[in-house]
Amino acid sequence: MMRVTEKALGLLTLLYVILLAMAFPLFVRDGYTAMASNKFYFFRTISCLLLVIAPLGLVYRLVENCRAFLSSKDSSNREQNPGFSLTDWFVFFYGLVVCLSYFSSHYREESRYGTALWGAGGWNMGLVTQLALVLIYFCVSRFFREYTVGIRLMLIASVPVFLLGICNRFDWYPIPMEGANSGFISTLGNINWYCGYFAVVFPLGVALYLKARDGWKKHLLAWYVLLGFCTGITQGSDSGFLVMGLLFLVLWCVCLKSSSGVKKFIEVLLLFCLAGWLIRIFRLAFPDRFNYETKLINQLTYTSTLLYLLVILVCVYWLLFLVDKKGHSLEKLWKSLRLAGVVVFAMVLIGYIALVIINTRHPLWTPELNGQPLFTFNSEYMNGRGTTWQTGISMFLSFPLWNRLVGIGPDCFAAYAYQSYDDVWMLYEQFGNLMLTNAHNEWITVLVNTGLWGCISYGAAFLTSMGRSLRQSVKSPVESRNPLLFACGLSVLCYTIHNMVSFQQIISTPLVFLVMGMAEGMLRKEKATVIIDTDAEK
Repeated sequence: MMRVTEKALGLLTLLYVILLAMAFPLFVRDGYTAMASNKFYFFRTISCLLLVIAPLGLVYRLVENCRAFLSSKDSSNREQNPGFSLTDWFVFFYGLVVCLSYFSSHYREESRYGTALWGAGGWNMGLVTQLALVLIYFCVSRFFREYTVGIRLMLIASVPVFLLGICNRFDWYPIPMEGANSGFISTLGNINWYCGYFAVVFPLGVALYLKARDGWKKHLLAWYVLLGFCTGITQGSDSGFLVMGLLFLVLWCVCLKSSSGVKKFIEVLLLFCLAGWLIRIFRLAFPDRFNYETKLINQLTYTSTLLYLLVILVCVYWLLFLVDKKGHSLEKLWKSLRLAGVVVFAMVLIGYIALVIINTRHPLWTPELNGQPLFTFNSEYMNGRGTTWQTGISMFLSFPLWNRLVGIGPDCFAAYAYQSYDDVWMLYEQFGNLMLTNAHNEWITVLVNTGLWGCISYGAAFLTSMGRSLRQSVKSPVESRNPLLFACGLSVLCYTIHNMVSFQQIISTPLVFLVMGMAEGMLRKEKATVIIDTDAEK
């Protein structure tokens, strides 16, 4: 009976993963006119499965634990229940804080700014969605075992999403979309939402390409990475370039350990250069079709920058081939270059932060940077994020003590800002009639909505998940490295960094919790194996 229950839970969870990973991103109804709401209705509908899986799974675990307790000599159950991890506790605590925040909220009544139960209109990140995220994590981490299938489904679904995104950038809509304009692409809508999805899914493909050996899988993944870079270059949001830059930094640290790793790193860079040149060819072939230009996009697709980089990379790759052929070892060189790259990046980052602070507080000291929005923290900083970040922090500091701990309610940022915030005039001055629903920084938004307890538990869940995944996959012996675990860790890392300038939304956030759940499931499996090996030795 228990085995039947376990199989049923596995099948139900597999069905949910298929719907969430594959059907959800591709679902479209009524074009772009109400895409966010329609996506939420679809997500809410399929997540009803969680209301079956979670209670059934809880009863199953309780029965299994009782059986293990009554039969202390039977260690077989330890395989299925290695215990709560740090990530488990933080996700669980976040769910409790969200509930506490909801019941403490003054915005549970429906208004034009939404409600704490369902969230702000068009965003729908209220209590229902937040609890669904928690359930996704626990159900997937406990009952899902087809990790390869789950990641493959996400990659397969992203192919038509990325292809449509590129087509839409050239003002071609194979699928007619009502309300089409340059700010909305593919089956996801807003370019910031699209970029959030890109931040979760694309790193999975890059990570698997790094770990792929020669053969058809490597070639297939190479085409996927090329496609991903093409849409990453053209999608239009600057945060997409942040994701790609972070990927290159991580790959620098991971790959510069051996000549084979350096070759893989160069291959990824070559694919990036080829992507830029493919887009350039299409732009030259259809000069009046490209509908979203920025300085960075034009720099990559309308100049010879990537051509020079391409030539350099080909030369370096050929030299590495000759060195390997002669049997020379360059491990010390790679180690030095890896360290130098990290040091240079850290120095540049610290220098940039210092310049922003100095130019903001003492502009007379840096007259050459005056008027540069990227070096002055004001309302115009990072396309208006200076205002949103300042507003979020100011709102939090205005809270009484209890609300600083639990926030003002899930997805109630807008409700408080426009109904209770004393400096709401700043928002009208900056955004006019457009409603600000979040701080365009996920952690600041979570801080406002769920307080210090919610922000700490939410942030810690992400940090522990990515840290344990990357540590377990990168630092373990080569023969036991888990490419899927590394892929999940990289995906969570990219989402986390991306959302420092973005926000929770109904498309990418459930998917990253799915990835975190799969990562936790793999970590639990590895821990269970250790437990079994230890028992066998005894």
